[in-house]
Amino acid sequence: MEEESNISSNPETFNIEIKISKTDLPVPVIRNVHLHSIYNPERESNSLISANIDIFEKSSKILVFGLGFAYHLVALEKCLTNLYGKNFQVYVIEPNTHLVKKWKEIRPNILDPRIKIMSFDNVKGFYQNKELVEFMSEKPSIFPHQASFQLNESFFR
Repeated sequence: MEEESNISSNPETFNIEIKISKTDLPVPVIRNVHLHSIYNPERESNSLISANIDIFEKSSKILVFGLGFAYHLVALEKCLTNLYGKNFQVYVIEPNTHLVKKWKEIRPNILDPRIKIMSFDNVKGFYQNKELVEFMSEKPSIFPHQASFQLNESFFR
């Protein structure tokens, strides 16, 4: 998280196209990057979580880079519930506040309250959020959502 400027000041962050997958689910597209599978985002997300199970077995505290439309978070929630019952905690860092707003409009109330979405208009907001800073001090396992990470690579690095 190197830049100090407004994260959302980039006009490209405002242009979020929504496509409908073959399974009738919304998929956000930013700068021609599909943040989930245009065919079956839920199956893709289940496979992604299964392929990274070793990360989730190491810790019940997970830091996720990227929200997308949270298909991977729904799959992660199921995985963590199987591993830890109700004793898990997830923080999601999403630098695009416009994407978070669009997600809330289109897919509201789909996540467990133990999964917290953190999004601020500037980098300072992440560092000034006491809850997030305390969580980070617990050294959670890190899980990057690949499409989101690639889209915002300079921010996450």
